[in-house]
Amino acid sequence: LKVSDRAPDFTLPSVDGQAVTLSDGLKAAEGDTGFSAPPRLTGLPGACGTVVPPQDELSRLNAQVWVVSFGSADMSKIWLEQTCPEFLMLVDPDRNVYKSYGMRHSWWRSWNIKTLWYYTKAVLTGRKLLGVKGDASQLGGDFVIDTDGTLLLSHPSGSATDRPSVDQLFEVLRPDL
Repeated sequence: LKVSDRAPDFTLPSVDGQAVTLSDGLKAAEGDTGFSAPPRLTGLPGACGTVVPPQDELSRLNAQVWVVSFGSADMSKIWLEQTCPEFLMLVDPDRNVYKSYGMRHSWWRSWNIKTLWYYTKAVLTGRKLLGVKGDASQLGGDFVIDTDGTLLLSHPSGSATDRPSVDQLFEVLRPDL
């Protein structure tokens, strides 16, 4: 998928069991919707606050963040509570959304030298890691979808540490700046 493509629609359960459909969420939204598919360890590298724009800025932009996990609802709920509880988390245990958005599964891309260095630095600086939860080879991605269903950002991760920066996300969410 590339920018300007129509985002594939999907319906997934939230961690609370409520069915959520992308197209319904877009119709109800006043701003863009972005979703992130967490990688295998801590979700968004550095925790949500350092990768995703701050919640107050997202609210000001009328942007929603949906996190899609391939883990179980129970494990996803724990991860959400420990990292970024203000976001909507959906579960995709069959990885149908992961596949339709081009997110890959690769041991070599997940455990490359850059990823190992990232986690080594995290441990050395005293950051708490949540440990491996689920499939350690599933790569994530980040996508921003306009209210008409158009992809404004399409970023399936090439490795576990390959994520857009906060500045890149703001460039998409605030194109007038």
